[in-house]
Amino acid sequence: PQKRLGPGEVGYLAAAIKEVSHTRVGDTILDAGRPAEELLPGYQEARPMVFAGLYPTDIDGFVVSVLSEVGIDMHRHEARPFDTLMDGGYDLIIALSTQAEGEAADAMRAQATEVESWEVLDPSLVDGTREMKLDAYRETRDQIRAKIADRFGLGR
Repeated sequence: PQKRLGPGEVGYLAAAIKEVSHTRVGDTILDAGRPAEELLPGYQEARPMVFAGLYPTDIDGFVVSVLSEVGIDMHRHEARPFDTLMDGGYDLIIALSTQAEGEAADAMRAQATEVESWEVLDPSLVDGTREMKLDAYRETRDQIRAKIADRFGLGR
């Protein structure tokens, strides 16, 4: 144990938190006798997200490859069928196909859930060499990243 951590150092804290729901990703612990005058610049509250599909299958190897290029590890991702996520605990569903938009709209008709449709290239329809397919998946990845940044005000 150390009394102090510096920039870039990692430590741990043991706490008696009775309800994990009372915590948030990015929570900061401060000294009650010396509170911070302002929050860290750029801090935004984390938004929980779930990824699902109409027909979940094993994750596509091209998806794993192009996401790993930007530091996202999908090796242990498990696809879940959309119909198992109907508990109504979602503020927003983003559909990447017309069929997904229709299914989501039908499923959420009685819920206070917004459904948006984003048009993006379906890279699985691209034929050609491995490199051509990877380029299509990269294009889709970049389209989705740009739409996320625009929709949620990130990177501004």
